[in-house]
Amino acid sequence: MTAHTTNKASQLGLKLSPENPLDAEFFVPHSGTITATELLETLFELCASRQKQFVFAYIYGPQGTGKSHLIATFIEQCKSVRPQAGYIEISTMRLPVIASESNTQAIEEWVPHFVSEYQRLLTQGGMLILEAECPPSTSSTNPHLRSRLLAACTAQVTYPSPQELHPLICSISERNNLKLSEKNLEYLLKRLPLRPLSFERIFARLFELSLERGVPAKQPLIRETLKSG
Repeated sequence: MTAHTTNKASQLGLKLSPENPLDAEFFVPHSGTITATELLETLFELCASRQKQFVFAYIYGPQGTGKSHLIATFIEQCKSVRPQAGYIEISTMRLPVIASESNTQAIEEWVPHFVSEYQRLLTQGGMLILEAECPPSTSSTNPHLRSRLLAACTAQVTYPSPQELHPLICSISERNNLKLSEKNLEYLLKRLPLRPLSFERIFARLFELSLERGVPAKQPLIRETLKSG
């Protein structure tokens, strides 16, 4: 039993140290990311064209649409292909989600940190990217926050179309260290929920079960993972 457990990773062809899930290598652009990508590139060029220029981007959309991955990829690509990125500070923040009274309190506690960062970059120049789930008009009633959000350059990230899911699922599978055959990939695609909200969770659970039991991620394991939610 001990030998079987020790060799699980090698039998499955899995890496025990997962890749950075937000690595640009795994980002798959789709129709829902085009507007946000173009906005970030435009604002970056504007920031690079003037000394101490401040730009503020507000990127919003439902959870699971790839906002964090898009922003991380944009920053990574700026550093690698744009020489001017070396002297432009890019700061990223995430607006807490209002889901309960306690979350409302969390936003009130977060606002001073945001205002401080906003004012710092406004003074010295740089690019501030705020990630959120709701449009700026409905994100907060706090006047110190709301006035700044409404002045931001905004772009919405939406879910990919069904036709775009195949490359996206392949990318998620790779960054979760899962090797699925084309047959098992098609089987999974036909049974995934319509909204990609839980894709990452599904693949993380599939990887966990596969490693735990020492078996490949084939249809029986895929079936069990989807049933478990």
